[in-house]
Amino acid sequence: MLGLAQRPFLGIRTTWTKRLSLGRLKNLIITTFRILFPFHFAAWKVAFTPMSEMVNAPDEEAQAQLIKKWRESTLSQLANVEMIMRPPTYFLGALISAAIVGSFSWPTLYTISTIPYTMIRIAWYNSLIFAIAAIAVGMQQSVLLVRVGCVSNSDMLIRELLTFEKPSGQRVPRFRQVFIWQTAVGLLEWSIYFWLGGFVVFIWDSTLILRENQQKSDQVVS
Repeated sequence: MLGLAQRPFLGIRTTWTKRLSLGRLKNLIITTFRILFPFHFAAWKVAFTPMSEMVNAPDEEAQAQLIKKWRESTLSQLANVEMIMRPPTYFLGALISAAIVGSFSWPTLYTISTIPYTMIRIAWYNSLIFAIAAIAVGMQQSVLLVRVGCVSNSDMLIRELLTFEKPSGQRVPRFRQVFIWQTAVGLLEWSIYFWLGGFVVFIWDSTLILRENQQKSDQVVS
C-alpha cells in the first residue's frame, strides 16, 4: 500500500528531473555556442532583445510601434538574403550567385589533382545548396510578414507567434522563434563559408604549396 501511495510522488519527481535535465542541456548548448561562435551568439542575443521589449512595452501604442519596427527591420534583413530586383539587394544576390556558379567554370579547376578537385566540388555544391535554402526560407518568411500585416489583429498574431506568457505575466520570446528568424541569414553565411573553404583548397593545390615539383611560376607573389 505504501508503494502505491508513493507512485504519484515518484511521477512528479521524474517529471521535474526531466525538466531539470532539459534545462541543463539547453544551458550547456547555449554556453558552448557562445564560446565557439561569439559573433553569432551576439547576433542572436540582439535578435532576442527586440522581441522581448516589443511584447512587454508599457502601453499598446508603444507596443504597436515596436512591432512595426520589428517587422520592417526583419523584412529589410530578409531582403538582403533574397535575390530580388531591388538595389542593393539585386547586387548582393548577383554577386553571391556569380561567385558560386561562376567558380565551376574556372579553367584551372579541371587541372588540379583528383582529391582536392573532389573536395572543392563538394564544398561548392554545399555552398550552392545552402544559398538556395537561404533564399527559399527568406522568401517564405517575407511573405508571412507581408500578409500578416494585412489583418486587423496583426500585432496580436505576431505577439502570440514569437513569445509565450510566463506565470508572472511577463512575455518571453520563444527560443525556437529566435532561431527560426535567423535561419535565412545563417544559411547564407554557411554558404559563404563553404565557398571560401573550397576556394582555400583551390588556391592551395593550384599554387602547389609544399610540393617538391613547385616552380617559381606556381608561387603566389604579393
